[in-house]
Amino acid sequence: ELLAGKSVSISTESQLYSRRFRAECSPHDLETCLQLLHLLFTQKRQPSRAAAQQITQLLVEGVLNHVRDPHARWEEAVASVNTCGHSYFRKPRMLDIRQID
Repeated sequence: ELLAGKSVSISTESQLYSRRFRAECSPHDLETCLQLLHLLFTQKRQPSRAAAQQITQLLVEGVLNHVRDPHARWEEAVASVNTCGHSYFRKPRMLDIRQID
């Protein structure tokens, strides 16, 4: 509703050590686009309760699928050898998901 009639598109990507964004807009909507980018980097964003539950559910399903995969144990062993068991490369466990706020 607030952006009705505006031609603005912003997408983001967050990783452990980087944060990326991509913005597209018509020349006429450049100011709106820059204002949205400013908000992106100056306002704290929290997912809604429903979004947080959905993210948690997706993580749980991922862990369950990983546990059911017969190839997973071999993948974990190879990854552990290749990464010296570093926790950054370890797949999340159910215990990890339960500890998320």
